[in-house]
Amino acid sequence: MLVWRKWFTPLAADVWVAAWGRRFGQRMIVTQEVHRSTVRVDVYARGESGAARLKSRFGGRVLRLTPAVWWRPQVPRAMPLRIGRRLLVVATEKKAAEWRRRYPQRAVVSIPAGPAFGTGQHASTRMCLRALCDAWPFGSLLDAGCGAGILAIAGAKLGARRVQAFDCDPAAVRETRVNARRNGVRFLVRRMDLASLEANRFDVLAANILSGPLVAHAGRLRRSVRRGGRMILSGIRPNQEAEIVRAFVGCRLVGRRSSDGWVCLVMKRL
Repeated sequence: MLVWRKWFTPLAADVWVAAWGRRFGQRMIVTQEVHRSTVRVDVYARGESGAARLKSRFGGRVLRLTPAVWWRPQVPRAMPLRIGRRLLVVATEKKAAEWRRRYPQRAVVSIPAGPAFGTGQHASTRMCLRALCDAWPFGSLLDAGCGAGILAIAGAKLGARRVQAFDCDPAAVRETRVNARRNGVRFLVRRMDLASLEANRFDVLAANILSGPLVAHAGRLRRSVRRGGRMILSGIRPNQEAEIVRAFVGCRLVGRRSSDGWVCLVMKRL
């Protein structure tokens, strides 16, 4: 499989995605990895000529990838990630069983080390998990750009009756389905991009993606939430949050967290 790849600063990635995201659609994947300050943009090329045109126009390089190199492994956590008083995230099923026995009143989510973004170790993911716990109770949740599925799984483990998740990356969709099964929860997972998002009244939306797509699709994201519902928006740099707030017309900022150079905003639909 031929992939055009280029590394950007977060701001440059936002600009590039805003300009070209609609054109490349589901063939484009944007990744922010743990311990990296840069953002990786991959576009799955249409043949040798398509890959060559991408490189000629935008620079970067062309790789021939196998599925084994799509994900960057991480070291499993020895201790659980504690999210408030409601949630624990662990890396192995053995640890999950142990911590369920020790804390039966908490929801325990098991996400194996593997996908670098979405295991709970990244600041933006931790803040989204805390915002989910703060928003509880809620009846329905939409996880937009689900990655490894941790936010959707956490919502289901907390007790949401209706949970849905989607991602434009087929590997992420598969990973979410596998992780949902290992956690004993079931919900709809689809391969889809933000441009295809339809109005569907959820109580809570979680979108842990970059600011460019958040701004470009703010209207669609807002319409996916019922009036009075909340949108948990992350993957945002501090200098980008004002633009996010302006983009979500008809919403009010009701929560904000920051950690390790990232911001998580909670917006309420009016």
